[in-house]
Amino acid sequence: FTGTAIDAAAIQTVFSSGSPAAVIQGTPGATLVFTLTYTVAQVTLSGTVSIDGTTIKAGHTLTANIAGIIPSASASDYTYQWKRGGVDISANSQTYTLTAADETKIISVAVSRVGYAGSVTDATATVTPYTVGDTGPAGGIIYYVDSGTFGSGTWKYLEAARADISGTLTWASPAFIGTGAWKSIPGTQTDIGTGAANTAAILALAADPNAPAAKACVNYRAPTPYNTFDDWFLPSKDELNAMWDSGITATSGNGFNTTSGYFYWSSSEFNTVGAWEQTFSNGDKDYFGKNSTNCVRAVRAF
Repeated sequence: FTGTAIDAAAIQTVFSSGSPAAVIQGTPGATLVFTLTYTVAQVTLSGTVSIDGTTIKAGHTLTANIAGIIPSASASDYTYQWKRGGVDISANSQTYTLTAADETKIISVAVSRVGYAGSVTDATATVTPYTVGDTGPAGGIIYYVDSGTFGSGTWKYLEAARADISGTLTWASPAFIGTGAWKSIPGTQTDIGTGAANTAAILALAADPNAPAAKACVNYRAPTPYNTFDDWFLPSKDELNAMWDSGITATSGNGFNTTSGYFYWSSSEFNTVGAWEQTFSNGDKDYFGKNSTNCVRAVRAF
């Protein structure tokens, strides 16, 4: 707009008294420049966020339910910060899987949104520890609780499947049974905490990738809704014995074969031709030829 001194006086009156105010720059005969300044107030998030999850124990997943947040948006529009005892943890998605480190702590989540003020927070009840005999996150039976700091540093509990692998199986595959065919699996151990590594060693390409007992455990899937867990393994000698020590093998409904003469395989090799096993009729441990057929129960650590 190009105006005169008279126009400028009139315009100054109009634009300086409005809201938002306009600052006029220029001289008579020149183009006037109007700079408008707006202050846009941020919308504050309100409403509620709730945490969905039926079991508040390690291994179970919590979900931030955003249905009650105002204004509403899709899940990907929000930022999530999970907290343990009020302290931020490295968990920034809509879901969070509880760990043993969360036990005895209150877990909460703060939900915010870029461009909006404030956040909405909700908290769960205190995360409770498991005890022997509890149902684990994969639907199995908790049978061992490590007394140290989360076992090897990555787990605290051992969970046995609810049922044996169907039938009885050999430890070694047919290709490695018999004179001249027996094969040693180097590196298997007997201690608690070694079963997963033993199983991987047995099934390595250079070892016995079709070893029936170990392979059946790796391929095991619990019934729905627990069939997403894929970290099962053949227990080590001491992990197998921990089942006996826990008492779960004698508990009705846990499905263990306690008949005399029936044994369960471990993933611990004894020598080139044999591996450790245990009977749950009286707890005796022994080693049998890898061509023997035994019961198999898969386990997992978390």
